[in-house]
Amino acid sequence: MKTRILIIALALVFVSGLAVAAPFKGDVPAPFNVSAEHDGTTILAEWEACTYEGCATKFSVVFFTTATYYMDLEDPECDACMDGEIELELDYGTADELEGLVFTDLGDGDYMLEIDKAIVDADFAAAFEEAMGECFDCVDGYDLGTVYVKIKGLDPGKEKGRQNNEFSEPVELMDATPEE
Repeated sequence: MKTRILIIALALVFVSGLAVAAPFKGDVPAPFNVSAEHDGTTILAEWEACTYEGCATKFSVVFFTTATYYMDLEDPECDACMDGEIELELDYGTADELEGLVFTDLGDGDYMLEIDKAIVDADFAAAFEEAMGECFDCVDGYDLGTVYVKIKGLDPGKEKGRQNNEFSEPVELMDATPEE
């Protein structure tokens, strides 16, 4: 009997150790039917989410891209810096209070986020500068690649901390600027 209790206790310790060591996947389903476009001034992202109890009512909307940068190779102070690419990611929460960001619950599991394109552009520029660190002053130019959007639902409970819920499939931020 004592052996059986010891085996069960060791199994519980092992299983609880796995729960701590393994990354936890959240139980909030990923949003679906995501679309994102801009008209040169405003970015509009729309998506759907489940509507049953425990579904998300707050979301994390992530814009990401790759920046290709070019260094001033003639400047001797830039010898340690070289041309390359860097991933940039911006995360806006639908509960964020940010001028130029409007989150709308359209009802029936449909959601929309509007954000001024100038805010996203400025945030990408700031993220690029921060990521380049000491080499930023040596940058001769950079180009942002295609911008993508992905969204994840956040658990509606309070005090949940970091959430590893799954993201939607990424979608390309489409240019819907009217032609002149």
